[in-house]
Amino acid sequence: MAVNAWRARALMKVARETKSQALEADSLHFASDFFGSIPVMAGLALSAYGYDWADPVAAIVVAVLISILGFRMVRRTLATLVDTAPEGAADKVEAAIRKVAGVVEVERVRVRMVGPRYFIDAAVSLPRTFPADRMAATKATVQQAVTGLFDDADVTVVTTPIALDNETVLDRVMVIARNRALAVHHVTVHTIQDRLAVALDLEVDGKLALSAAHELADGLENAIAASLAPRSRWRRISSRCNRRTPAGRDAPPERVASVQDALSELAAHNGALRNVHDVRVRETDDGEIVNFHCTVDPALSVQDVHEKVDTLERALRARAPSIKRVIGHAEPMR
Repeated sequence: MAVNAWRARALMKVARETKSQALEADSLHFASDFFGSIPVMAGLALSAYGYDWADPVAAIVVAVLISILGFRMVRRTLATLVDTAPEGAADKVEAAIRKVAGVVEVERVRVRMVGPRYFIDAAVSLPRTFPADRMAATKATVQQAVTGLFDDADVTVVTTPIALDNETVLDRVMVIARNRALAVHHVTVHTIQDRLAVALDLEVDGKLALSAAHELADGLENAIAASLAPRSRWRRISSRCNRRTPAGRDAPPERVASVQDALSELAAHNGALRNVHDVRVRETDDGEIVNFHCTVDPALSVQDVHEKVDTLERALRARAPSIKRVIGHAEPMR
């Protein structure tokens, strides 16, 4: 009995260190011998004093002990065969994931065990406004948080970008541009009466023909206008980036007419820019913002057109100091 007790204890210690169920089963075998010997000895002693019922009772006690130990071992072995994780492991993983900054929702957590190793599969939702590097960083943080819970774990994290209720117009614009693999900057959003006036600069290859660049810009405008409809009015303009939607107002018709006359006069001296049209003047707290369209030769490169438009913009600002920003939208002549 002493040897069996020592072997059972030693095997159980190693089984827990190595998470070996084979050694644990062997430990239970010796433990059943030790605990089973106790009622046997008691039954023999009582039988020697004339208690004939002691021996069968001892046999029943031994059978019950072996059944209990065997049931425990079978239950744990079956759980291992079907990859059942310890109770509460999934809740523990989900709680750790929710503490990671940036995680909006935990969609799914699956935990299973293969031998001593945990295999964890998690799906989390992140704001779609996160840039790619922040998405990757948040995913890595989630993996580290879960891995730290267990000694041996294989963690797989799947991220899903979602739109949040508090997403700003600027956020939506940047997401749509990024999804179309386009670089934009100087995005502004103004509220004019009951509509939004959204403006941005689109970056393209300076050697690209204007007609091709115009198609890219039109596609982006249509995509964003569809996303913001029916409250949006689109113009490609420049200004500093902000997250609020400050109020603006359309200038009086006579002011718009005077600006259009000045633009037409300056364009005539420029030579390359023709047919100045669709002139808009927006009054803001920072000053007037002028937006106009003109036509140019579609064979010109974006770089050439950009220089011509910049020259016209600078000339108009020099003539009217109240104008803080001028944005020209060149369209290929049809």
